[in-house]
Amino acid sequence: MQNEFSPLWYETFSQPITRAHTENEVAFIRRHMPPSRFPRLLDLCCGRGRHSRSLLAAGYRVLGIDNNLDAINQARTSAQSHSSFQALDMRQLHCLEGTFNGIVNLWHSFGYFDGPTNAAILKAIYNKLRPEGRFIIDLYNRDAAKTLPEHEESPRGDIHFATRRHWRENRLRVEIAYSTGAVDSFEWELYTPSEFQELAASMGLRAILRCAWFDDDLPPSAEHLRMQFVCEKQQDHPL
Repeated sequence: MQNEFSPLWYETFSQPITRAHTENEVAFIRRHMPPSRFPRLLDLCCGRGRHSRSLLAAGYRVLGIDNNLDAINQARTSAQSHSSFQALDMRQLHCLEGTFNGIVNLWHSFGYFDGPTNAAILKAIYNKLRPEGRFIIDLYNRDAAKTLPEHEESPRGDIHFATRRHWRENRLRVEIAYSTGAVDSFEWELYTPSEFQELAASMGLRAILRCAWFDDDLPPSAEHLRMQFVCEKQQDHPL
């Protein structure tokens, strides 16, 4: 399944995110991928470019890619830069020219596909990293997601929405029904911290840090929905 994020989803969930929230996440990237050592970044599944724009302003050379052409067009307009964004499916990383010092994949934009395809994406990330390159990923922790209610209703500005969650083994399907009558559906393979660390290592990406909520000192656990990994490319990995 390839998740499609509608304009209403962006307006309801992404647009209200504060600049301070984004800058905290970008500060995490800058700590672990300083622009002096990691000048060229790939923002994988960049959406409307929320992080890409801040990374560009921080002095990085950034290419943001996303399969959502509408989101890419808005990212180009907001950044006033056409060349910094490209419409591309994450399964087509081999089509990109060149390599990158670092790759970031934020707000759980991973696990859309079956196990072999998810692993193949990590292999492609490995191949697109330069020697000593790093990969930062921000995921939902399955241990924490399992504690969420099956159904809940919430307001968000003028929009009310109902969320339903369905589990099929380790895959989570989320259906969001808006008060406008629109519905969005998403599905992911979710991982525990150890499972993702082992999967990444099998693709040559060694975790040098794992934490929660972009806090280096907060370990991932069932109490925290969001978890982050900083991985480093292992040059001697046989792929």
